[in-house]
Amino acid sequence: MLHASARQHVVVTILAACFTQTVLGQQQIYQNSTPSHQRTSAFIDPLEFNPDFQIFKPFDAHEYSYGKQPRVRTGWHAAFDRLYLAVTRPATGGTHASMPVVTEVRFIPPPATPVIEEVPLEDIYISQLADTRDFAYANQFDIGHMNEAGHGWFVSFIDTGSPNAFADFHPAAIIYYEEEDDDDTAEPLDDEEQPPQFSDASGTEVGKVNPMRISLNDCDYWGVEVNRSFRLQPINDHLILEPFLGLKYANFKDYSTADLFDRSVYLLPDASQAGEGDSMLEVVEDRYAFYHSMVINEMFGPQLGFRAHYRNRRWIISTEARAFVMHNWQFFTRHGRTDMMMIDEEEEDTQEDGGIEITERTNMHDEFDLNELVTGGELRVQVAYELTRDFAIRAGIDVKQFGRGIARGFDAENNEHVFMIGATFGVTLNR
Repeated sequence: MLHASARQHVVVTILAACFTQTVLGQQQIYQNSTPSHQRTSAFIDPLEFNPDFQIFKPFDAHEYSYGKQPRVRTGWHAAFDRLYLAVTRPATGGTHASMPVVTEVRFIPPPATPVIEEVPLEDIYISQLADTRDFAYANQFDIGHMNEAGHGWFVSFIDTGSPNAFADFHPAAIIYYEEEDDDDTAEPLDDEEQPPQFSDASGTEVGKVNPMRISLNDCDYWGVEVNRSFRLQPINDHLILEPFLGLKYANFKDYSTADLFDRSVYLLPDASQAGEGDSMLEVVEDRYAFYHSMVINEMFGPQLGFRAHYRNRRWIISTEARAFVMHNWQFFTRHGRTDMMMIDEEEEDTQEDGGIEITERTNMHDEFDLNELVTGGELRVQVAYELTRDFAIRAGIDVKQFGRGIARGFDAENNEHVFMIGATFGVTLNR
């Protein structure tokens, strides 16, 4: 009769033998599966992730000798690029808003009278459109997988910062006028006679010269895409083509801001001193205006393109091109405020607020959405140098174009294009 421990040993041995036969049988079935079944699988088998982790293994130049086909890279691959892009400005500034400003001061006949006109902000934008592009940095990531059959997937992601291009306008100094006793002409006051500076609600001094800040190019863009790629047979032993098709999502936000100030100082007859000579009262009139608009372009649609790699020993010349058509959901948010303030010289010392009174305030707020069709494309051309077997550095140029359908600025019906071009520098792994 077997001892208890001996019986346990026999049972374990029998179970191990059965389990081994089952595993070997399943492995045999998997190995006997047809290659066509493996190639048509739309997903990556988890067992495909089997790297040797020797990314810094020395480069072997004999693998790329003339007359030999290049070593086809399979498995997981990745790349990172840092971009420095020139981004186009809005075509016309994208605003129909206007600002009341003093265009001239008439002082004949006295008293001095300011001429106030509504000046479109678009005129101010157009005056700054000589430089039509502003630069921004971006990060671009690619990660994917290619199997032995020449089928694979890859995902690409990009995040672009804002160019943050603004214009600070310093309007010409407002001229203050006074009456002479000996004649009817008006002359400018000396600098010592100018009234003191006043402060706005934020505590900033707003004197006769105050900057007007207007955004010229303030936007950000990010996008992600998923693509199915197919590797063709090498051409001339060195050129490899990989057509692909996929889906693309892009998000482009545009911000338009105008923070304006205008001051006019003029003399009016002092009603309280009527009949006591030519007594004049100095009145300062300030106008503050703030306009802000945010437009979100959310785009989604199909794309197709190709990748090409030409290898010559350590050097790799690559290009990547794609074209896309996307539906664009546009979301607009606009608001603004205009304040008109009067500074009465006589009441300046009596009012607790320093003689400043908001005589008129107007507010505007609007939200709506539109739809557009966006067409465009992208082209990358890069040169890489392999430092090790799997690790390489590369540099090149990147061109991105949204040909139509992008909303920018204050306008409700805004169908513009966006063009970006710049240099890239990055690293690749197993490409």
